[in-house]
Amino acid sequence: MSVIDTLNLITAQAAAGGGENALMGMLPIILMFVILYFLMIRPQMKRQKEQKALIAALAKGEEVIAAGGIATGEAMAAMFALGAEGVQAGTRFALTEESSASDAFKQKCLSLNEGDTSLSLKKLSPTRMIRNAFYQQVQELEDRGATADELRALVGRGRSKRGIFEGDLTQGELEIGQIASHIKQVIPAGQVVREMIEGYHRTLKKLSEETF
Repeated sequence: MSVIDTLNLITAQAAAGGGENALMGMLPIILMFVILYFLMIRPQMKRQKEQKALIAALAKGEEVIAAGGIATGEAMAAMFALGAEGVQAGTRFALTEESSASDAFKQKCLSLNEGDTSLSLKKLSPTRMIRNAFYQQVQELEDRGATADELRALVGRGRSKRGIFEGDLTQGELEIGQIASHIKQVIPAGQVVREMIEGYHRTLKKLSEETF
């Protein structure tokens, strides 16, 4: 065997071995990227597309009311900074003394931690609910691809009334915002308003004193 043949043989072996090892080494990274794309990147791109479509649909002069995750003056200031003309703080006022929600429902909400609520009923009207027995039934139907009619039959009529106002914490539809996990006390609505306004002005004052 000549020297050239020997060199060619060694080169062929090195190329094959190195190529296979590199591919196998890259495979976990490729799989991680694919998973990351479908779990995080793609949903985020979809949300951005929907936000752009919403902004494009707004006519000049129309006013926007921000809603979702607002329970403090600091959050209210943030929404105003983003251009909102007002805020809707449904969850915060649902957990006040004047709220017509049942005491059982209010106390359940006060005990919530992060992750104790989930967005569900997406084929009907996306609703964030506490994860109780009824939620599990909904989730099982959605996981097996139930139709809107099947979900509607399960929900029936008065399911949210049964949970929120009548206090059925097991089979009722317990609708509440995710911000509920940060609320730990049922207080008068007037106190909520005062605290939000104070927090709003406190935030503005703090920002005015900052140097950037």
